[in-house]
Amino acid sequence: MFITGLALTLMWIGGLCSYLSNDKQSLLKNKLSPVIGWGVLICAILFSSMLFSQFYAPVTSVIFSIGALLFNWILISLLAGHWPQKPINVSVVGLVFVVLFAQFGGA
Repeated sequence: MFITGLALTLMWIGGLCSYLSNDKQSLLKNKLSPVIGWGVLICAILFSSMLFSQFYAPVTSVIFSIGALLFNWILISLLAGHWPQKPINVSVVGLVFVVLFAQFGGA
């Protein structure tokens, strides 16, 4: 379960960085550099997939990582809509949701 939680936390960080590099993000006054944001996301997908591959087949682990990313993007959009210009609130509440979501992993 620790490995699943760590993999989902990595996907949360990657999803948040990619969101912060978008022009339409509402958490920071200046957007994050796209090279940094998307680079962190790609590294998070790779490391998360490697962690998931301890329990699942490689293709399944990549699909599970991308599914977690899609869940995180929806969660970030909903949270950022309620707390614009409050990145700490969005980060902490989103991380709590991800940790609770990791409890369903069963691994």
